[in-house]
Amino acid sequence: MKNSATFLFFTIIAGTCHEGYSLEGKFSATVFGLDIESRVVASWLPAGVGLNSPNAPTHKVILMLGTQRDVSFLRTYNEVIVVVPDVTYQGRTYMFFPKLYLDRVAPIVGGRLFFGFPKEKAWIQHCAERFQICKNGKQLLNATLSHNLDQPIDRGQNYAEMIRMLSQPMLLVQRQRIVCSSFNMQLDKECITKVTVEKLAIQDGFMPCLSGFCTSVSGIDAMESGAFYIHDAFWNVPRRARNVRIAAASVTMSSMQSTHLFRRK
Repeated sequence: MKNSATFLFFTIIAGTCHEGYSLEGKFSATVFGLDIESRVVASWLPAGVGLNSPNAPTHKVILMLGTQRDVSFLRTYNEVIVVVPDVTYQGRTYMFFPKLYLDRVAPIVGGRLFFGFPKEKAWIQHCAERFQICKNGKQLLNATLSHNLDQPIDRGQNYAEMIRMLSQPMLLVQRQRIVCSSFNMQLDKECITKVTVEKLAIQDGFMPCLSGFCTSVSGIDAMESGAFYIHDAFWNVPRRARNVRIAAASVTMSSMQSTHLFRRK
């Protein structure tokens, strides 16, 4: 019965992609930015893609820690999205997703096969006060959260800058080719409330070349790239064939990137 359900799922997904429908869902997540050493962030990018400001000491990396609901043909699942905004390819600016962690197999396989998302399986806990990720028995991320679910944020300049970065077209690697797509999330319309990350512990192994560290993140009203919480924000990703293909040449990456970012598990 389980095998039949899995086969049916991928049959529906394949038919959907063939007909040109988009993938869509609703995402509830704590979102915030971190300043990571530019040398480290650059190592996550495929060949030919660079940072907008390669000589800057740090580059912004956005983490989205949350739960996906009402995704086409899928049950609810938890997901962590690592976003590198402000990358350049052939003179244009994009955001790049170097890694996503999920706790269900079907969206991992479907996301990789049909859209090129570099998704990996992990154990994830998401509750009001805590978010953590473990893989192969090792903790990779542990966040202690303080929510004010009844207090909307002030949508000032700090928030506008986060929207700017998250509104960029998306760069992905699919079948050894670089492709781009829109990733549309209604961050300007949905309910967005205050949250602080009281303690964020990232361990070695969460991202390649990134050493473990511990920090805190204030709310978006108090600091640039600070934390905020989105409630069931609608999103969609168009089918790949309708996206703008920006490179037909094969993508070459270092052995580190191939092993850690794009290896099929």
